[in-house]
Amino acid sequence: MKKMLLLLSFFMPLAAGPALAAPNWAHTYDATYSLTNDNGGGLWRTASDGRGHLLIEMRQGSRKDIFIYDRATATAYVIADDGKQKGATRFGFDENNNDLFPVTTVADARQRNAQELGQKTIAGHPCHGFRYSPSGNNTVKGTVEAWIGDDTHFLVQSISKTDNHGGATMTLQYFTPEAPSADNFTLPTVTQ
Repeated sequence: MKKMLLLLSFFMPLAAGPALAAPNWAHTYDATYSLTNDNGGGLWRTASDGRGHLLIEMRQGSRKDIFIYDRATATAYVIADDGKQKGATRFGFDENNNDLFPVTTVADARQRNAQELGQKTIAGHPCHGFRYSPSGNNTVKGTVEAWIGDDTHFLVQSISKTDNHGGATMTLQYFTPEAPSADNFTLPTVTQ
């Protein structure tokens, strides 16, 4: 279990979301995506309480991984549950690390100097698309397309093609500009 948590705490922030950039800590939102990747399918969720807490949750099969980022302490908490074992660990993070958080807005994409791809409708949302390559981190190499909804002003679809993590596509299933309940950001007791 300890080895699983150590590996998870290092690799999951890089592999959980196919698109990468800094989060918008000041806005509230809750978004759920269908996720398809080389491991099959699942769900990917991101949410913010607008007060410096960010939630990223990924579910595939019986596996559920939750990351809770606390901006004030620059600490991330990882809760890993593979259906047989459950544990939590924590690690520090740098909010300026562009290889850690998903691109979710047009401002994120422009900050990355992304190439504009034009417009198309995805899952009923009119979108503007952007393409870029992850920067600075030797672990992630490839390209990312991020399609931002004109109506949601938030990520509707992300398509990544990476050399060493395979590919992944996330498509928006649910979005609200409201913060989820505070219990989503309850920090776990660290077991490892």
